[in-house]
Amino acid sequence: MRSILLLSLFLTGSALVAQTINQQTTDSRDRVILLGPIDQQGLSEAPFSSWFLERKSDYQAQAETLEKLHGQLGEYDLTLFMGTWCGDSKREVPRLYSLLETADYPMERMTAIAVSPDSETYKQSPGAEERGLNIHRVPTLILSKDGKEVGRIVEHPQLSLEEDLLAILEGNYQSHYAAVDLLDALIDDLGVQKFRTQMEDVVPEYRQTLESVYELTTYSAVLEAAGMQEKALAVAQFNTLIYPEEAYAMLNLGKRQKQAGMLAEARKTLENLLVQQPENKQAKKLLASLGEEQR
Repeated sequence: MRSILLLSLFLTGSALVAQTINQQTTDSRDRVILLGPIDQQGLSEAPFSSWFLERKSDYQAQAETLEKLHGQLGEYDLTLFMGTWCGDSKREVPRLYSLLETADYPMERMTAIAVSPDSETYKQSPGAEERGLNIHRVPTLILSKDGKEVGRIVEHPQLSLEEDLLAILEGNYQSHYAAVDLLDALIDDLGVQKFRTQMEDVVPEYRQTLESVYELTTYSAVLEAAGMQEKALAVAQFNTLIYPEEAYAMLNLGKRQKQAGMLAEARKTLENLLVQQPENKQAKKLLASLGEEQR
């Protein structure tokens, strides 16, 4: 499925160019952000130039690794999802553009999309270019060939951008948050309802591969914003099985239940959390909001 989506995104690249790109808007915190299709010119203009230009200029990629990338990398299409509001994007994206420029990468083969930080449209773009690609962290850089994904760098490289890119080309790479990709594929393969009946069976496996409670809380929030409420609920519930002592997992499940209109279930989840942590202010606030909605 991702191969088809990436091919579709590549084939519609000219349509993206035809659209108005580098659109500036403000988010819910009154920050100026870019949203939708972007290019280097948009990042080089204020207010983004304040972090983009200097960091791009300062980055010195490893010459030996660049030499190995030169010529090879140009055979691949690149799709970048980033947020101009995101600290990781502000660090990695200028470095990426510097690296690509030095490696003489044909920039017409790259598509860059800026996504939203707001909860209702979390990590979504107006054109929904991220749909079906499981973009739950930014920046995410996807390498594809003939419309088929061959690898991705998620949020930050394992070693360096150039070393990670070379590892992908050599077929010897696993990105950060790989467990989220595996879980996403598992749910899509089983269907949400069947996954719910089998989730306890795979808890031990994911306890070994997930790095923290925040991986699936972020993933479920992105699913919610993308309109996949049932899947978001299942992921939030699964996270509480993996991290039963983590308040953040319980709080996230309560939020997802509230969003789904499951007020009684949300109340029970939050009351259970408050038994464990009676002074949890976030849980108290969310519980109080349930009472207001029931009036």
